[in-house]
Amino acid sequence: GRFDPRGDCLRPGWIGHMAWAWLALIHLERALGTFGIAARGPAAEAFALPALALGALQLAAVAALFLPAFRPTAWIALTLAQTAWIAATGASPGDGALLLVHAFAADPAWWPGRSFEGLRGSEGEGDALLFYDGDCGFCHRSVRFVLSEEANTPDALRLRFAPLSSDTFDERIAARDDVEAGGLPDSIVVLLEDGRLLTQSAALLELASRLGGLWRAVALVASPLPEGFRDAAYDGIARIRKRLFAQPSDACPILPPDLRARFDH
Repeated sequence: GRFDPRGDCLRPGWIGHMAWAWLALIHLERALGTFGIAARGPAAEAFALPALALGALQLAAVAALFLPAFRPTAWIALTLAQTAWIAATGASPGDGALLLVHAFAADPAWWPGRSFEGLRGSEGEGDALLFYDGDCGFCHRSVRFVLSEEANTPDALRLRFAPLSSDTFDERIAARDDVEAGGLPDSIVVLLEDGRLLTQSAALLELASRLGGLWRAVALVASPLPEGFRDAAYDGIARIRKRLFAQPSDACPILPPDLRARFDH
């Protein structure tokens, strides 16, 4: 119910630094064991060469503690290597906690939002638009969620918004000869900068990818799922959406003036 939706999930910067310091200490201890300076487990002896490679990467975590610009690369390499090591040798005590520390050490800002569909560069279409059901409380909250999570979205990829019942929808969508407006879903429709329309799960993947960070990863993980399965899940929620929250009194969510300026009528 907050007036301004921004900042819902902003993590204090010190948490990332503390998590990386903890991560570096854990990996330093494991690297010392790999190189024989401290006690090591039988897995390091059975997989000697992979263990040495992992040990070198673990030392990179220590270097990244003092070189923040190196952290994204080190984090990706370490996470993949540690996951592969666990898959090959089996989980050892502390591996679950280690992967949890990996999650806390990641900074969503490392992965800025990008268009999932890939824009084709046509000119003159203007900003991308998210059309939503103005009579649906769930849709209002979804719009506010996009606004609250777009800290990692580049300015050029930030959306404008308009209700499906708006003049903007009539001008930009319904008036098009290549679109049957009556056949579009009545929940959300995304109009890309290059003029393409996205609906159902394809629209959600595009939105998640533009948000960046964890949501971009969710889009990548969900994209291989069969489109029919994704759309069926979307339709199931869409059918009950108006029962989840009370009907709003206005077609546009209550927002501060600078955000409300991104809404068309």
